Amino acid sequence: MMAETQTFLEQAKTVDKAQALALAADALTTELLNAMKTVGVKRSEDAIGALKKTGLDKLLVRSMAMGQVSHTVVRTELDRLTKALGRRELSAQELKAGILTFDESAQRIALSTTKGLSFKYPSVANRARDSLITFARSLHR
Repeated sequence: MMAETQTFLEQAKTVDKAQALALAADALTTELLNAMKTVGVKRSEDAIGALKKTGLDKLLVRSMAMGQVSHTVVRTELDRLTKALGRRELSAQELKAGILTFDESAQRIALSTTKGLSFKYPSVANRARDSLITFARSLHR
């Protein structure tokens, strides 16, 4: 774990829930960005930027804490994202990029979880994932 990530996690212990979630999301996206760069993913900064801009980095942190991505939570997030799109706070491309980065990250994290950690994000028979991907595909504007 990098020193910057350790700093985020230490700060998270001393703040309220919302701030702790934001700090944990920062720590997670920092580690994801480093991992993506290490394996040579092109445009990794753009992908992580889209994840952060859409707020799906916080969904990923909450989901990891719960051990899975809940369909109910995804529906709530999609409602929030739809409203943001309607208010033109986010573009369709930003939403799509954020959702696809979330999906890819969740799949990689689920595959790499070790003993003691349990995070499930199957690519088949997963209503939460199906809702996210269907929404992303509908953003053809």
